[in-house]
Amino acid sequence: MKKKVIIISVVIILLILLFPIRNQLKDGGTVEWASLTYKISKVHRLNSKSKTGYDDGIVIEVLGVKVYDSVVVNTSNINHENEVKKITWEEITPDGVNEERLIKSVDEELLTQITTEFQTLMEEEEAEERKKTEIVITDGWTRVFKSERYAKVLNMGDSAMKPLYLILYKSLNAGMYEYICANALYQLSGYNFEWSTSKEFLEKFNEKKLIEGNV
Repeated sequence: MKKKVIIISVVIILLILLFPIRNQLKDGGTVEWASLTYKISKVHRLNSKSKTGYDDGIVIEVLGVKVYDSVVVNTSNINHENEVKKITWEEITPDGVNEERLIKSVDEELLTQITTEFQTLMEEEEAEERKKTEIVITDGWTRVFKSERYAKVLNMGDSAMKPLYLILYKSLNAGMYEYICANALYQLSGYNFEWSTSKEFLEKFNEKKLIEGNV
């Protein structure tokens, strides 16, 4: 009887040590299988410097020590013809925003991509809240800024700034969607000023551009 208990105990311990738990990261799509003794990661990580937009590969760790890593971080130079031109803001004038010029300067494809990403992000987060009501308390609504979709827009770089600005400028609301857009534009701009609503952000952004001479 005692021998049987020992065998069962050993089997349970081995299962705990060797049986992996699957976890998907919000870095672009990396999937991990981790146990107490090892971890295998199928990396699919966002990288704005990569030609594909991602780093891909396999990483294996045993007892916390990396024993295999096939991930190649792609930092190769982008072709000059694909480089984003310097963003200028002639649309913002002391007399207000030249809407016609603003609309012409916005890449419609990027605008559609950003709108789709953020609208889908909100829908996914609302669905998650309905399933896990406690997530509002444990993680808060700012969890959206750690999401893959939000990171994807930030990784568009300066080219996302005009579309984000147009969304804010044209919107009559100042809700969660507008706040997410404002925060993305704030991060991309590199500015450092306080704001609490998307409307307030837009006003201060305009002031900054006028002071800088719209460059």
